[in-house]
Amino acid sequence: MNDNREFIEEFLVESGENLDQLDRDLIALEERPDDPQRLASIFRTVHTIKGNSGFFGFSKLGALTHSGEHLLGRLRDGKIRLNDRVTGTLYSMVDAVRSIIQAIEETGVEGEQDFRELSQTLTAVASQDEEEPVPQSAAAAVPVLPPPTTVPSVPPPADPAPEAPTPAASAPPAAAAPATPATLPTPAAIPAKPAAQTADSSIRVDVGLLASILDLVGELVLARNELRSIESADPVLEGVIHRINTVTNSLQEAAVKTRMQPIEHVFNKFPRTVRDVAVACGREVQLVIDGADTELDRTLIESIRDPLTHLVRNAVDHGIEPPAVREAKGKPRAGRLLLRAFHESGQVTIEVQDDGAGIPVEAVRAKAVARGLIDAAAAALLPDDRVLQFIFEPGFSTAAQVTSVSGRGVGMDVVKTNIEAIGGTVDLSSRPGLGTTVRVRVPLTLAIIPALVVRSASERFALPQAAVGELISLRADGGPRIEGLAGADVIRLRGRLVPVIFLDEFLGLRPTTATRENGTVVLVRIDDHEFGLVVDGTQTGGPTSDPSMSRDRHAVTIPEAASLSTIVVKPIGSLLAQLGIYSGATVLGDGGVVLILDLRGILRAVELPPQLRRSESADVASIAATDTYLVCRTGAGRRIAVPIDTVVRLEQFDGHDVQDVGGKRLVRRGNLFTPVVDADGLLGDSTEPDSDGAVNLVVLDDRCGGIGIAVRQILDVAVADSVLQPSLAALGVAGTLAVGGIATEVLDLTALLPSAGFHA
Repeated sequence: MNDNREFIEEFLVESGENLDQLDRDLIALEERPDDPQRLASIFRTVHTIKGNSGFFGFSKLGALTHSGEHLLGRLRDGKIRLNDRVTGTLYSMVDAVRSIIQAIEETGVEGEQDFRELSQTLTAVASQDEEEPVPQSAAAAVPVLPPPTTVPSVPPPADPAPEAPTPAASAPPAAAAPATPATLPTPAAIPAKPAAQTADSSIRVDVGLLASILDLVGELVLARNELRSIESADPVLEGVIHRINTVTNSLQEAAVKTRMQPIEHVFNKFPRTVRDVAVACGREVQLVIDGADTELDRTLIESIRDPLTHLVRNAVDHGIEPPAVREAKGKPRAGRLLLRAFHESGQVTIEVQDDGAGIPVEAVRAKAVARGLIDAAAAALLPDDRVLQFIFEPGFSTAAQVTSVSGRGVGMDVVKTNIEAIGGTVDLSSRPGLGTTVRVRVPLTLAIIPALVVRSASERFALPQAAVGELISLRADGGPRIEGLAGADVIRLRGRLVPVIFLDEFLGLRPTTATRENGTVVLVRIDDHEFGLVVDGTQTGGPTSDPSMSRDRHAVTIPEAASLSTIVVKPIGSLLAQLGIYSGATVLGDGGVVLILDLRGILRAVELPPQLRRSESADVASIAATDTYLVCRTGAGRRIAVPIDTVVRLEQFDGHDVQDVGGKRLVRRGNLFTPVVDADGLLGDSTEPDSDGAVNLVVLDDRCGGIGIAVRQILDVAVADSVLQPSLAALGVAGTLAVGGIATEVLDLTALLPSAGFHA
C-alpha cells in the first residue's frame, strides 16, 4: 500500500471526480432517457472505476462496479428501459462507491460494510424484462428517485446510503464525454471541458505547494512596497523600480488565480442534493443554476460548501410547498430553486432563492417571545425584517416537527458563524407567499486584499476595503461635524444621522480624543449597520481626491481614494485574536507591522444608538426623516417629541449659566448666545425651570430660529408607529402619535419663537 501511495492518491482523486460526474450525468439522463451519448459516458465512467479498482486490488469496489456496469450495459443495449427503479438503484451504487472511496482515503482499506446485497439488487434489476415487476427485496433496497422536476410525494427511504465528502475536483474526469450546452433550467447541463482538452491543458499541483507559492509572492509584494517607498533621483533606479512593480503586480495576479476555482465545484453537488431532499420531503423542485463559472479562492470554496448545502436543503424542506398545496395556491406544482453567484464590489455574492411560501414572520415573532429572546411588547413593535434575524439565533426553529432533513434548530446559526469566520456576511429576506432569498457574501480571497491604512494617535491600522464606503473630512471651519445625540456621537450625512466611534478612545490610545473637530471619518458598512470610524487621517494624510466625486464636498468614495494599499494578511497570536477586534496583521512598505481591524468585532464591542435599518429592496420606500423623532421627558414628566430632522445638536449646561436678557432666556456657546425655551413653559405647565445642576438642551436648526428646548431627560431616537392626530392638539402641542407604542406629544414648533420672545 505504502509503495503505491502516490498512485492510489491519484486514483482516489480521479474517482472522486468520476463520482461527481456520475451524479451530473445521471440527473441529465433522467431528463433525457434516450440520450445515447450520456448513457455511454456513464458506462465508461463506471468501467474506468472498475478497471482501476482491479489494478489496486480493491475487490469489493470491483465487484460492486462490475454489477453496475452490467446494468448499464443492459440499458445501453436496449434490453431494459430507464425508469424510477433503475435510476434509484444506480444512485445507490454511486453512494456506495463513494463510501468505499472515503474508507480507502481514510484507512487505506475498503472498510467493513458489506455491499453484496446491493450487488444482487443491481443484478436483479438488470435481469428484469420491461414488463416484469421487480422483486420486493430489490425494490426495498433502493429509494424511488424520479427526475428533480417531477418528484412524486413519497415517504423518505428507510435507510438511505450516506453521501460522504470527496476530494475537491480540479478537473473533469478524463473518461467523461463532452457535455451538452447549458440550457437552464436544467441543472445538470453545466458544460464540462472535453477530456482531451483538459488533459493537454492542465496538471494537478499539490495545494500545499500553491499555498507556499502564494506566501512567497506575498513576501515579494511586501518587498516591492518597501522598494517603492525609497525616494531616488536616479532615473535608472526609478525605471528598475517601475519594472519590478509591474512584474510583481502581474505575478501577484497570476499567483492568486492559481488558487481560484469556479464555484461550480460546489454547485455541481446540489442537483443530487436537491433531488434526494425533494424525494424525502415529497416535493417537486426545479433547480436553476446561474453563475457557476464565478471564481473565488479554493480555501473559501471549501469553507462555504457546508453552509450552502444547509441553505439548499432548508429551501427544499421549509421553503417550497408540497405540490398539492402549490396547485391550490395557483402555483406550478414544481417549485423553483435558484442558485446564483456573481461578483459584486470586490466580493462574491451567492443567492439561494426559492418561490415557496416565505417565512411566517408572526410564527418567528411568537417563537422569539416564547424563548425569551425579546418581550412581547418590544416584539410587537419590531419591523418584519428585524424579526427575521431571530432565525440566526442558536437553536431557533419554527418547524412543527423534526424530520430527517431539518427542524432541530441547528443550522442557520452555524451558517452565519461559519460565513462570518471567513469575513463574509449572511442576510435574509422573505415575502409571504412569494418565497425567500438568502444572500451570502464572501471575499474573493483571504490572502492578499486591498485595504485602507489609517492613523490614530501614533499607531496605524488597516481596514478591509470591502467594508469601507466613504472618507469624510472633519474641519473646524465648516462642513460635517461630530454632534451629540441621545448620549452618543453622530455625524449628519446627507440628511441622515450616522453613529461614530472614536478609534483612539475605543482602543485606549490616549486619554481624550483629539479628533472631534479635525480628522477623518471612515464610513463603514457591516451587515445592516452603518457607522463612522473617526481617525486622525489616512496613510496619505486624508482624502485627497476630487471632492466632486460625492454629493458632500468633504467626502470621497473609496475606489478613487489614493489611500488604498495592497496588503498581505498574516495570522496573529492567540492573545490578540481573543480580543475579537483584530482579524490579522500585515507588513507595510516601510517595514512597519500594522494590525487589521475586525470591524464586525468592533461593532459587537460597542453599543450604538438606535438606528434605522436600510432596506436593500428597490421597491421599498425609505422612511422619511420626519417620521423619526427625538423623544424627551420634561420636568413635569410629560413625554414629548420633536422631528429629528430639525435637531442640530444636544448639549448639557449648568442651570446657573442661563442669563435673562430683556425678557429672554439665553445660554452662551462660545461667542454666540442660544435662546432657551423651557419645555414645560411652552406646554403651559407651572413647573419652574431647574436652575441647579445640569440641563439638557435640544438645539433646533435655523428654521426654528436656532432655539434650544430645555428638557429634563433625553429618552430615545425612534420611528413613529402611528400617524399624527391633530385632534389631540393642545397648548404648545401640534398633535399626538405613538412612538415605541407609547402616546407622545409632538411639540408645536411654530410656537417656539413667540415663546422665546422673538417674532418670525
